[in-house]
Amino acid sequence: MKRRPLSCAALLALLWLPSAVATPLVVLTPEPADSAFGRLAAAIAAERHAPLVRLDPDGKVDWARDLRRAAAPYAIMVLPAERVDQNLLHRLLRAAVAVDDDPFLDLRVGLVTGRDAERAATFWKRTQALRGPELPTRLTYLATAPGNRSLESVEPFAVGRTTFRLGTLRIAADDPKRESFLADRRAGLAGNRLILLTGHGAPEGITYGFQALDLRDADLSPAVVVNCACLTGSLARVFWARDGHVRVTELRPEETFALAVLESGASGYFAGVGSWHGILAIQAFCDLLYDGATCGDAAKAQVDRMTLEWDGGMPEPADLHEGDTDEGLEDLRQMQAGVAFYGDPTLQPVREAAGSPWRVLVKAQGKGWRLTAVRPPSELPFAEYRSQSYYEARDGSAEVSLVAMLPTGSTVKSVAVPQIGIGAESIPPTRILWGLEQDSGHEFLHLTVLFPEARAGTAQTAGVEIVADLR
Repeated sequence: MKRRPLSCAALLALLWLPSAVATPLVVLTPEPADSAFGRLAAAIAAERHAPLVRLDPDGKVDWARDLRRAAAPYAIMVLPAERVDQNLLHRLLRAAVAVDDDPFLDLRVGLVTGRDAERAATFWKRTQALRGPELPTRLTYLATAPGNRSLESVEPFAVGRTTFRLGTLRIAADDPKRESFLADRRAGLAGNRLILLTGHGAPEGITYGFQALDLRDADLSPAVVVNCACLTGSLARVFWARDGHVRVTELRPEETFALAVLESGASGYFAGVGSWHGILAIQAFCDLLYDGATCGDAAKAQVDRMTLEWDGGMPEPADLHEGDTDEGLEDLRQMQAGVAFYGDPTLQPVREAAGSPWRVLVKAQGKGWRLTAVRPPSELPFAEYRSQSYYEARDGSAEVSLVAMLPTGSTVKSVAVPQIGIGAESIPPTRILWGLEQDSGHEFLHLTVLFPEARAGTAQTAGVEIVADLR
């Protein structure tokens, strides 16, 4: 039977929520006003009392121009799943960085999508499921990595108000026990605020773990799902590097893991449409859990960290096409643009942070300022991932990153960090990366301090102190 298009009134009825959320945002869409997704975008804008901006679908008109006019820190982009690929995310990232003159991300974007507008509207409604009363945080972590001793026991344990359930998710496709094994793992997916999945992946699912078809009867509500497996955020197509050239594969919706997640009750989904984004995904997860970040802020933090790693200059990844040379297809530029967040970027899944965020103090000293930042020790699971860095593979470095608001009217031209305190030790950093950002009328210092990877575990269990002289 042919579906009738939903009217704006019908979409508003589907989207109605008992309480409005008053966070400044804009609703974006490249879809025509009279299309099903165009009407959905209008309905969401009306529900959130937000301006609606229609973007040029072909990208011939500069999206950054329209985003400057909107002047909001958060954006919801409404579009069909068939449009979502690395090229779209590249275009969106370039525009979201170009709103002002600094190299950092200016707009925190969440994608609301689906294989049709009705499914996208249902997903949007589910994204609001975590806005109710704050409850103790329940979290499930499933990994395909073999030999991880910390996952040998799947009995839940609590740290403060956070309950953790850890488990392996590794079984061969032809194992006769596969169905019962995955059924047991699926049973633990409901009722979480966060779900973390790790392993290798493909658009269809996690290697030795869940595939898209395995989630047909799963209930992921009301969790925000973070997936570190490569390509598991892909919706429309995938760009591969083969024989020195870019190859394009169109994806079948019913076999796409990302769509299976969005249609299984998740409130939000972090995943990569490209490869090698695992460090970014797991650090976004840590920002959500330990710092109580919004989904949009967690996504922005990872793009900003990558901007620093490119020496403060936002790279502009070129669009990908079949037959192009594959140079740079899997470099950091592609990773930076290849991590998607599906859902409402203003959503804060953990309002009572499980960890202790940075405590930062900036005081005038001489002709500059003295910045003191302390991150208390943590025995929570996954804490060691907070020090992971892409420099680990290059020169064996770990890192800590922070953002500090600077005094009004300050101008910083140099940053010196002679020592970094890790527990009772003081060690010289191996490298310092920093940059300045103007955001919401304030100036912020982005600072990343690299140190020997061997100290990464101690940096979490014993705590970190950074003292920086700003001139």
